[in-house]
Amino acid sequence: MGGVGAIDSQVLDGLFSTAPMRAIWNDTARVQAMLDFESALARVQSRLGVVPHGVGDAIGEKARVDLYDFGEIGEKVPLGGNVAIPLVKALTAKVEGEAAGYVHWGATSQDVIDTGMMLQARNGLRLLKKDLLRLGEAAAVLIDCHRKTTMVGRGFLQQGIPSVFGLKTATWLDSVSRMIARIDGVIDAFACAAIWRCGRHARLAGGARGAGSR
Repeated sequence: MGGVGAIDSQVLDGLFSTAPMRAIWNDTARVQAMLDFESALARVQSRLGVVPHGVGDAIGEKARVDLYDFGEIGEKVPLGGNVAIPLVKALTAKVEGEAAGYVHWGATSQDVIDTGMMLQARNGLRLLKKDLLRLGEAAAVLIDCHRKTTMVGRGFLQQGIPSVFGLKTATWLDSVSRMIARIDGVIDAFACAAIWRCGRHARLAGGARGAGSR
């Protein structure tokens, strides 16, 4: 059976996405990205002495998506209004000993959801960049092969003076190159997590106003 929309339809999805991109945005990747946030948060806090030594490793060991039942988490999402609440509870239940009390320490649901989504977006942009690089290489080949291939120039709904196909493909390469530059300009920003004082972060030592962690 297909999905309810074009993107998750088995017969239409090839028009709107690719298997690698869908893998970045499926439930498995979504939950793992949030677990990656929880693991990184705990490891950094442990290293800085915000939480006891060893807490980061203990939480990180349980931050594996294969340990969790999506059906069980999904049933509880409506109760909390977001996926972070039941996921954090499930993670806490799996962490043993003292470390369980430090799961999600100082963070909010928005922190884990937004940061997880940005990790997915970063992976998606990296995939897009690979495709754009391939497209640019193909355009460069066409430019070289068609430097002298004449074609009809086009104006507004009419023919213009003759041109060469290599020039037309050069405009394609220019567009692709600018797209790649834009991706390079924003991709590092998706590696940052924001944890703000207005949430549980306010109780951390020093009452930091906000922290960016790569």
